[in-house]
Amino acid sequence: MSLRRSRSTRGGVDSGSVDLESDDLVETGVEEVHIAHDYNEPIDSANDWALLLLEEDLDVEPIDLAVDPAVYDVLETAGWGDLGDGTFPTVARWVEVPFVTDADCQAAYPGEVDAQTMLCAGDLDNGATDDVLEDWGV
Repeated sequence: MSLRRSRSTRGGVDSGSVDLESDDLVETGVEEVHIAHDYNEPIDSANDWALLLLEEDLDVEPIDLAVDPAVYDVLETAGWGDLGDGTFPTVARWVEVPFVTDADCQAAYPGEVDAQTMLCAGDLDNGATDDVLEDWGV
C-alpha cells in the first residue's frame, strides 16, 4: 500500500500492487487525515505518523507488526522515491537492512533519536544501504 499525492488536497492510497502501472492497482481516496498531535516532538521526525480514514474499505490482508525489539534482526524497507538522478521508479524498490539497537542508534546520531517513537535500522559501519532517496517509512 502506498500513499500518493493527487489533485485532491487529501491525496489517496494505492493498494493491490507494488507496480504503479499495474492493472491490479486500486486507488482509494482519503476522507480524513489525522497527524500525530506531537509530530516533531521532542525532536525532529519524532512521532512521524498519520492515521488515514479512507473513503472506502480496502481489500487487503493486514500484516502483523512485532512489538518486541528482540525479534528484529533484518528489516525490509521499500519505496518509490527519487532514485538519485531525479527519476522515480514505477515498481517499488526494497532492501533489507539490519536492526540497530536504541543505544547504538543514539550513539551514532546523538540528539537525533527518540527511542520512544523511532526505530533505527541500517549498516552503521558501511552505510549507503537504502531503497530510494527521500521516501522513508514505507
